[in-house]
Amino acid sequence: MTNPNEEDFVAWIASEHDIHASYDVNDGRTFTQTIDGEEKTLHYKGKHIGHIGIFLTYSYRFADTEEKEIQIEAIGIMNMLFDR
Repeated sequence: MTNPNEEDFVAWIASEHDIHASYDVNDGRTFTQTIDGEEKTLHYKGKHIGHIGIFLTYSYRFADTEEKEIQIEAIGIMNMLFDR
């Protein structure tokens, strides 16, 4: 069994935090979050992926239009992701 990869993490963010990624040739990867039926564009600030023995850690940082920072972190092991 393997650890989840980054695409698995992006899918997990969509299912757990309602943050969806899309890709455009001109803009690259963009992220949106839906809260109370309203879709907001998130500005991608950075990421960190740590390979620590038998598990991985993932962290993505975003900022909304009001520059409020959103950080999503997870631990990946045995093809599963858990909130950190």
